[in-house]
Amino acid sequence: MSELSPSDLVQLVRRYYPAGRDAFEPGFQESPEYHRLLADRADARGRAEAAWQRLVKEAIALSGEANVWDTTHPGLDNCFKLRVYLRPGPDAPAVVLMASVLTPLHATYTVHGRHQPGNSQPPRVERGPQPETASLDSELDRLAHAHLGTSRVDWSLLDTPVSDVSTFHTPLGRATLAQLLFTDDLQ
Repeated sequence: MSELSPSDLVQLVRRYYPAGRDAFEPGFQESPEYHRLLADRADARGRAEAAWQRLVKEAIALSGEANVWDTTHPGLDNCFKLRVYLRPGPDAPAVVLMASVLTPLHATYTVHGRHQPGNSQPPRVERGPQPETASLDSELDRLAHAHLGTSRVDWSLLDTPVSDVSTFHTPLGRATLAQLLFTDDLQ
């Protein structure tokens, strides 16, 4: 895949999000951009679902079923999402793989800690490979490329602001390419 520039990706997301309109404004969900997003998201998921399931099975074989969570939210996110814990236990770090359904890109990040009953602290999130999880991160990168044909995108590109669009969880003026190409739930 040729290298995509920030402007290429901003142009792509503008196809799916109406400019200057908050997601909760009347007309947002009726806009041609939003309808295109829903249709293209469903179509891409349908084409990639079998490959995604093969990737999940391979991740389970690698790390064990108890350590692999498919956290994909088809109706909410523009990506497949997999959380793989390094080991069992509430303090174990996890690598999260996100594979966009809008463009052949994937990204990873590391999460430290799990949501536990009675613990109101959110997990600590670190973008990109971390020393403790580098091997697992590399393996998930390999799986995404092998099964989905995606390429890793750098977080410096994903942090590009797209200030004139919003999502249901990100208000107008605060969206980034990460939230628009993947998910606005980076935990």
